Amino acid sequence: PSPALVAISLTLLVLTHLLSALMALIAVGAVLAIYAALHQGRNFQVFFSWAVGVGLGLLTSSFFLYPALTQHALISPEGWTNSATLEWERGFAFPIFTYLT
Repeated sequence: PSPALVAISLTLLVLTHLLSALMALIAVGAVLAIYAALHQGRNFQVFFSWAVGVGLGLLTSSFFLYPALTQHALISPEGWTNSATLEWERGFAFPIFTYLT
């Protein structure tokens, strides 16, 4: 795929779900590394275009990525678990199963 398509896809994935985007980067990077090893570097242009697309995608989503990765001290999970009004145990996809347990 073209670097522009990779960049747009990665930017949209980062902006929708950061953890999925980082996991996809690891998985696709591993697949491309195995592909390059099996073909003994003959298709370097595929890896290079992917790397350029990843760089552009991370750069265009950096306005969201930088604060999300560096400001962990501002997030308090106690507000999620010790709330009198929020019952997080019943917020899953199938609340009937969590209610019965």
